[in-house]
Amino acid sequence: EYLRSYARLSKRKTDLLLAYPWQHEETLTFRMPAGYHPLRLPEPASLTTSFGTFDFRAQMAPDAGSVVVTTRLDMKLHRFSPTDYPEFRNFLGAVEATLRGRIEIERGER
Repeated sequence: EYLRSYARLSKRKTDLLLAYPWQHEETLTFRMPAGYHPLRLPEPASLTTSFGTFDFRAQMAPDAGSVVVTTRLDMKLHRFSPTDYPEFRNFLGAVEATLRGRIEIERGER
């Protein structure tokens, strides 16, 4: 919920000031139930703007029994002018859309 947390308004008349530039890295491991395997993984994504970057990867673990999802969000700036604010909101919206990707699994042999 990055939009709700950092860019709730549709537009601004004054600068948006966050406390500080920040990073968030996360690695999640999803173990498949016995007898299941991934049918489809979300596509990798990389977003780069003047104020931040976002990377997303979902891949099979070497044991083939789980999927590892890694994300990294790096916000380089903490002040956004009303002119830059729409691009900032679009960036956060794209991050959220990527994070809503689904891992589809199915039962059976691969």
